[in-house]
Amino acid sequence: TTSRFISQERQHIMTTRLWWVSFLLIACVPFTFQATVSGTTQQNTNISRSSNSEVGVYGIGVVYQPGNDTGSIKDVVEYAVNQINGKASTLSRLGLYSISIPASARYEAINAAEALQKEGVVGLVGPATSSQALVMSEVGTVYSLPILSSSAPSEDLSDSSTYPYFSRTILSTDRRISITLAVLRDYYGWNDIAVIVSTGTDTSSLGELLFSDAIESGMKIVSFLYFSLGEDLAAVLSLTQETGARIILPLISPDEFIGFIDALYKANYYGHPYVFVYPNGIVTPSLLVNIAPQYIPVLRGSLATIPTPFENPDDARLEGLTQYLQGQGYQSLGPFDTFTFDAVYAYAYALDGYNKPTGSIRLSERATDGNTTSQSVSENEDNEEENAYEGYETETVDNTTEPTTTDQGQAVPRLTQQQKINGTKLRDDLRLQVFAGISGEISFYANGDRKIGSITINNFVVESGEEIALIAVVKTVAADKNQTVVVTEIAPTFFPDGTTTGPDSVPKTAVTYYDCELEETFTDVRGVIVFNSSLDDPRYIDNDRYCDGAFDCDNLSDEGFDCSPSLLIAEIVIGVITGILMLIVIVAWLILMLNRHRGRIRASGSIFLTICAFSSLVGLGSVFCFYGKDNTPSCVLQAWLPTIFSGIIIGALAAKQYRVWKLFGNKDLTKKVIVRERSLYLIVLGVIVPEIIVLVVWTSIDMLHVDLDDDDNIGCYSDNRLLFVLLIVCFKGVFLVVSSLFAIITHKYPSAFSESKLIAISLYHATFISAVLLPLYFSITSDRFLSWIIIICLILLFFFNTFCILSIPKIYALYVVDRHKSENEKNRLPKTRKTKDNSDSSTFS
Repeated sequence: TTSRFISQERQHIMTTRLWWVSFLLIACVPFTFQATVSGTTQQNTNISRSSNSEVGVYGIGVVYQPGNDTGSIKDVVEYAVNQINGKASTLSRLGLYSISIPASARYEAINAAEALQKEGVVGLVGPATSSQALVMSEVGTVYSLPILSSSAPSEDLSDSSTYPYFSRTILSTDRRISITLAVLRDYYGWNDIAVIVSTGTDTSSLGELLFSDAIESGMKIVSFLYFSLGEDLAAVLSLTQETGARIILPLISPDEFIGFIDALYKANYYGHPYVFVYPNGIVTPSLLVNIAPQYIPVLRGSLATIPTPFENPDDARLEGLTQYLQGQGYQSLGPFDTFTFDAVYAYAYALDGYNKPTGSIRLSERATDGNTTSQSVSENEDNEEENAYEGYETETVDNTTEPTTTDQGQAVPRLTQQQKINGTKLRDDLRLQVFAGISGEISFYANGDRKIGSITINNFVVESGEEIALIAVVKTVAADKNQTVVVTEIAPTFFPDGTTTGPDSVPKTAVTYYDCELEETFTDVRGVIVFNSSLDDPRYIDNDRYCDGAFDCDNLSDEGFDCSPSLLIAEIVIGVITGILMLIVIVAWLILMLNRHRGRIRASGSIFLTICAFSSLVGLGSVFCFYGKDNTPSCVLQAWLPTIFSGIIIGALAAKQYRVWKLFGNKDLTKKVIVRERSLYLIVLGVIVPEIIVLVVWTSIDMLHVDLDDDDNIGCYSDNRLLFVLLIVCFKGVFLVVSSLFAIITHKYPSAFSESKLIAISLYHATFISAVLLPLYFSITSDRFLSWIIIICLILLFFFNTFCILSIPKIYALYVVDRHKSENEKNRLPKTRKTKDNSDSSTFS
């Protein structure tokens, strides 16, 4: 039992000791942390006070970054303080403290803010970056220290509940993007955009804002993709390009800019028709210093937004600031210098009215020389903000020890009597200021964001051969968050193709096309190939028009041997066949003419056969009007030649039947029947004259002409084509019916003279192919190759078969049936019934 008691007592003692050790460790942590922070502050923050500033009543701290676009902030603040402390100014005098920290130093920013607060400054100008502003604003919240930035645009800083002491003279990034979208939509006429968003903390949330703003404004988001630099950017660029988007908005950080354009360069994703618009103000002149030559074509013609640096180029304050900075070794104003200048004056005006009665001076119209001309504002105008000043207290702190150092290392005593004021009241008074700054009217919303702001659209232009420069082309002013944007053109915008005509924003995906000159098919991933919609020789045609059954290229290569079916091969084959058929017609006609003294030929009529042969030859030859690439003369001949010469054949057949009916249908054998040559020609003319009239009217009011259809296919078109074709067919149909009636009536007459069976077959054949093939042709015009085959077959069958039906039996009779007859029998007219002289010969017999 004793042993157990001793063991329990020891355990109790050990437990008590552990509790005391733990308590001491926890108690020491704050002191250790405070010592560490103090040591770090002392080590990393070198506070300096400008030696050429007069000793002021209020201390202003500035946090800046050397060596970049914000490197001149300290000098700008020093110049502004000098102007405020000058003899001509009635504003409260200021003292200046400054700390330089690296751009990537987030924790140093905390140390810097704490160090400046301990120095007794009443407010801070800066920091340069949004990432530093986010952490410094937390310090400002702890110590009620106002922070007024001239270059931190992050939209996160607009949250007044999280960052209640942060304000800025520059527009927030979300405001810039909204204004940029308005310019793209209303000034450039671009409604379709693609967005590429970095997954970085400064840009991912910004992408969501851009998306919602674009949708609300009626713009179309073609593509919206996120990427991580170095991981999936190439894939994202490829996917974006596949959408066919022409206007691309990358949301990236300044650190990602070079890597992004390098990826564009490697992917060959630049140049016409792509326009990259960098909307969040990350592109500044410092990014273009010593840029690699291969990136210049990538940037050429792109657009970038930056805050408008000044309102009036003739402003005396702007001239003075520029001269001062040039004296300090700067070549020109930095992108944020004027905003910094206005930030210092905003503090000066707020401090100037700090001790005045509440509500007497809240909104100010400031003169450009630095003096104050105040306006009273009714206490009822903004009761909520005025009541916020009630209960503030002001105290004076005497700091006369612990000297600081200047930039040159010289000891400078602290402010002899520095005002320690209520930071909350100063913040609120600061946000009530309204004055004409160099960068435009300075005024603030309740959350510290600038109200009226302006951005400038800059154009990447190649100057001096191989140097890229940012040229201001459009200036915009947004009066409020409702984006009442006023746009002013400063200079013309030059796009990647070197012209001032911007691309259409409508997405165009990759285009496959045929090159008539190179006789090859290519794919244009940019979709910039412009197909020649004129009727001249096109260089490029849509790949859908390649091997589509109609010639589009003047060299006919688009319907070559590689096509299946090939129109070129079909034309060669049909051309050979047509030539053979024409040769057969010529040979047949020559045989008939050589035997024209024979009785069978005399009975048929040599003139009749010659007319049929000639019409058949011309009709067969008319198929060549349908060859090659259509043109207006060939279109006209396509209508005239087949129509006229088919009419001549039909007229000749009708005249032949009329002559036989007139001669052999005479029942009164005592009466002499005369069929004059004139009557026969009138019959032929009676067939073709109505058709000629129809063709003349057609040609006069709506001539067949070469044109492009909805698919840009070249062909012969006429708005009233079907109407006129039906009129012509109706006329032919009437004569075919009349001729068929004569054939029926004369079928019992001597076949050597009437040839009723042969003519009937010819007429029936002509009627059949016209009734079948013509409707078929008009019903399948969408299949250009098949419709071409049908119209060619219609012409060949009609003219060749008609002549062959009339001529081949006669040739067969001459050389087969009459081969055993004597010459007298061959030359004698075929036997007919005996008549008195009841006929008079004509050239048709």
